Amino acid sequence: MSARCGNQAQGVDSAMKMISTVDLRSLPVVAAAMLIGGAFDVASAQDDACADLYLVNGRFFSMAELPQSTDGVAQSDFDSVRISGNAIAEVGDDLVAPDCATSIDLDGRTVIPGLSDTHMHFIRATLRPGYDTRELELSRSIPEALDMIAAKSAAMAEAGVPTDQWITFIGGWDPIQWEENPVGSGPGGGPAYVYPTLEQLDAAAGDYPFYIHLRSTEDAYTNSRGVDRLKELAAMTEGEGDPQVDPATGFVADSTAAFRLLKRDSDPREQAIRVMRGFNSVGLTSVVDVGGSIRGMGAQYFNVFSDYETMKALYDADELTIRVRARVQGDLITPVEDYEALVHSIAARFGSEDDSMFKVIGLGEDLGDIQTNGYQNVVEMAISNGWQVGKHAGALADIDTYHNAAVAIGKVTRLILEHSSPDAAEFDRIRELGYEDVVGANLSSHAFYGRGAAGRACGTVPFRTIVEEAFNAGIGTGSTNAPPSNPRINIYAMVTGKDVKGFGLRAGGVTTLRAATAGGMGGMAAMGAGAGAALDPDAPITCPDERISRARAVQLYTKGSAWLAGSEDDYGTLEEGKLADLVVLSDDLFSPLVSDDEIQGIRSLMTIVNGEIVYVSEDASFSAVVDE
Repeated sequence: MSARCGNQAQGVDSAMKMISTVDLRSLPVVAAAMLIGGAFDVASAQDDACADLYLVNGRFFSMAELPQSTDGVAQSDFDSVRISGNAIAEVGDDLVAPDCATSIDLDGRTVIPGLSDTHMHFIRATLRPGYDTRELELSRSIPEALDMIAAKSAAMAEAGVPTDQWITFIGGWDPIQWEENPVGSGPGGGPAYVYPTLEQLDAAAGDYPFYIHLRSTEDAYTNSRGVDRLKELAAMTEGEGDPQVDPATGFVADSTAAFRLLKRDSDPREQAIRVMRGFNSVGLTSVVDVGGSIRGMGAQYFNVFSDYETMKALYDADELTIRVRARVQGDLITPVEDYEALVHSIAARFGSEDDSMFKVIGLGEDLGDIQTNGYQNVVEMAISNGWQVGKHAGALADIDTYHNAAVAIGKVTRLILEHSSPDAAEFDRIRELGYEDVVGANLSSHAFYGRGAAGRACGTVPFRTIVEEAFNAGIGTGSTNAPPSNPRINIYAMVTGKDVKGFGLRAGGVTTLRAATAGGMGGMAAMGAGAGAALDPDAPITCPDERISRARAVQLYTKGSAWLAGSEDDYGTLEEGKLADLVVLSDDLFSPLVSDDEIQGIRSLMTIVNGEIVYVSEDASFSAVVDE
C-alpha cells in the first residue's frame, strides 16, 4: 500500500525534533538510548497510522447476521472501517482518519464482504488464452453481445494492444441466453442454435481476431482475422491438429485443436492477471479452486503436475488479486500415496498452510482413480492429513463413506458435497451423526441450464429448504465451464427463482417430463412431481418454490462460502480482525427501491482484497486509486 504512505516521513521528523530538544550528553547512556528508542516507537506508531486506509460514510453490512429492517429499510451495521495492513482493524460509526492517512468518502454506498465462489475452475480459467470477454455472460441478445465485443476491441485499440492479440470468450455461457434462441433450441430436436455471423463478428472485433468457444469441446466460431490466424498457427505448429475452420462462416469444427493453438499464441501470465482483475470487477475476492484433470478435453483440460506454475509465479511476485483455497483433483494417479505426495508438493510450493492468499485445503471434486485406490482409502488419506474432502455430486452414500473413514482415522475434517441437491435423507443422516459442523454443500443456481433445458426444467437445488434446515452451504458455480461466474447472475437466479429464459425453475414454473427431458436433462423436471404424475410424460409438473431473500443469497456468497473454504475465521464477514476483503456496490442491493430485474445491473464500484484496492470503476463517485 505504498501509494497511501506519502506522509509517513512526518512521523520520523517529529521524533527527531523531539530528540533534538534534549541534550543527550547530559543523560546516562541507558536513559539516552531509551529516549531515542521511545521516540522511534512513537514514529513507528505514527507511520503505521499513516498507512491505514479509512472507508467512511458508507453503509456497511457485515453479514455476520442478516440485516435488520426498519420500515422496510435494511439497517446497516456501521458506516466506517479502518483497514490496517491486510486486515480490518476497526469498525464503527464516524471514524476519523489522521491527516496523513488515506480516507475515502463512499458517499453512502452499500458495502458487503467480498464474494466467494467455492467451486470454480479458477486456475484453469486463468490459463485460457486471449483477452477474456467475460462480460458477455450478461448479454441477452446477439446485438448486445456484439456491442460488448466492439467495446472490448475499442478499449484494446486505445490501450495500444497489438492487433495480433485474441479477443476470446471461452466457457461460462450458452447460446440459449440470447433471445434469438427460443426455448427448445439446441439439442433435442428443436431449432438449431443461432450464433453471430462471420460478418457480424468482423464488424464487432475490428482489427482483432475473435474466438468464442462453448463449454469444453462444443461449438466454436471465429471471425475472418481469426480464420487467417488459426491457419498461420496450424502451419507453424506440428502435432496440434487442424481446427478445420470454415472460412465462409467462421465455424470451427475441431474446437479442441483451435483451443490448443490459441494457448500457444498467448502469454499465460498476462492473461491470468487480466482474468483475476475481471473477476475483481464483479466483486469476487476469493475462490475455492477445484483444478481439473488430464482426462478433460479441450478447454476442460488441466494438468495437475504443471498447470499450477503460472499461479505460482504470480504468488511469488505478490500479484494475486484473488484469494485462493485449493482442492486438488486425483486424476489418474495411483497408488494413493502418490496422490498424497502430489498434494503435499503443491502445498509446499505455495508457502505455509497459514498463508492468506493461497492455501491447499483438501481433495476433490474428482477424487481420482477410486476404483484402484479405494474410495474410503482416499478419504482416510485426506482426513489423516487434516484435509477437506470435496465429492462431485455428493449424496447420502458419500456421507456414510466419509463417516466410516473418520471412524477409522479417529477424527474429522470437512466433507463438501459438490454440485449438491441435498434432501431430507441427507439432512437426517447429518443430524444423526452429529455432523452439522462437518458436512456442507456447494450450491449452483443453474441460471443458464444449457443443452436445451432452459425454460422448461425445474431446478433441483433446494436453496430455501437448505436455509430453513440451517445446513452449512455456500455458492459454488462450477464456472467457467458451463455456468456463468458473475455473482449478479447467480444472485438474481436465487432471489427470483428464474432461469435465463424467465422460467420459474425454483418459483412455481409448470412443465412436463417430456418437455424437460427433450434437451437431454432427464430427471431435472421430476422434482416436485408425485410418483404417479412422473410416469405420465405429459402430466404437468410444478417446480417447487425455493427462492431466498437477497440477504440470504449474499450471506451464502460470503459467510457460507467462507465456511466451505475452511476460512470462516479469516474472511466472509466484515468484522475486526478479519482479512480486508470487501466490495462497494453501485446500488443498494437490499433496498426495495431496487427491483429484482435491476439486480443484474448492480456493479462493483470498488473491490478490496487483502487490504489492497484491486479494482475501481471509472464511474465511481469517490476518488480511489488501484494499488500497484
